[in-house]
Amino acid sequence: MKARAAVQIGARTIELQRLAVPDDLGDDEALIAVEGTGMCGTDWEQYQGHLAARVPYPVIPGHETVGRIAALGPMARARWGLEAGARVAVESTRPCGACPACRSGRWLYCAERTIYGLTTATDRPALSGGFAEYLVLRSNSRVYPVPDHLSTEDAVFFNPLGAGMDWGVRLAGTEPGDTVVVVGPGQRGLACLLAVRDAGADQVVVVGRGRRPWRLELARALGASAVVDSDATPVVDAVLAATGGRAVDRVIDTTPTALGPVLAATELLRPEGTLVLAAHKTGEIPATLFTERLLAKALTVRGAYSVSPWAKTEAIRLLADQTYDLTELHSHTVDIAELDRALRTLGGETDGDRALHITVTAGHD
Repeated sequence: MKARAAVQIGARTIELQRLAVPDDLGDDEALIAVEGTGMCGTDWEQYQGHLAARVPYPVIPGHETVGRIAALGPMARARWGLEAGARVAVESTRPCGACPACRSGRWLYCAERTIYGLTTATDRPALSGGFAEYLVLRSNSRVYPVPDHLSTEDAVFFNPLGAGMDWGVRLAGTEPGDTVVVVGPGQRGLACLLAVRDAGADQVVVVGRGRRPWRLELARALGASAVVDSDATPVVDAVLAATGGRAVDRVIDTTPTALGPVLAATELLRPEGTLVLAAHKTGEIPATLFTERLLAKALTVRGAYSVSPWAKTEAIRLLADQTYDLTELHSHTVDIAELDRALRTLGGETDGDRALHITVTAGHD
């Protein structure tokens, strides 16, 4: 049997290929019939060729995958407590299980880890990414059960919402009654909004640039108590006006590159408040100003990396509850044969498309 797979063979070059599906799984391996895979900024970086030094071509991208277990070995069955036919979300990180990080339970930081969607397809089996009809899970992989009643689009949102749970709740420490600022109304910023609301935050202010006003409107529809257009008004003044002059408990900054949100956060946070940095920055922060505010307020600054198992489990729980209507979050659903256009849409290169959360499906033919 062969499976369709969207294979990246070079920068900005995707080929639809048919690759062999192995029929000789190991005892701790599994075969996943892919239902859908979500897209994020890492896929866009990979498409442009920025990750080629880390992940040589050819490669099958896609690391936010949901599917059904088509076959599995006896060790995987015993470890997961699942049978063929179970619907699961795939943990993209596959740790070695033996290094110090793995032995201490911090396997996300495993020095020998491999990542589905970020593993060269020259390694066998080649089906190592989510943008394909089948995905082979090697030994020591992890999965999370997913309820059958969720749509494909909601199900593959487990990873962005997991980031929201990690950044907005676990790292930020959000508690009932808190006032929280989320900077950046992209898919993960909006996921943070949902997560902190679920954690009981009293006020949630979402800050974003006015060039995409529909994202701010969506934040309001998803329950933001106020939204701030950072292109139109000074952020600190606008947030304080929205909170009635109250300093905020947590700030989660999901915006890449820009340094302004970091400095604004140090002004807005109360003493012993928490700032979570969830995106890479460029340039230099005025060190004296920044450290003076950190020290004077005894602020906590947390960096965010990947998504913890706790957060993914919590995300699936919240998705299963269907407390929120996520329809407007899901901007596109496409087949793997359309991956090239979907990636360019994600990167803002196609006219008239409002890209937010894109789901790539695999219709088994």
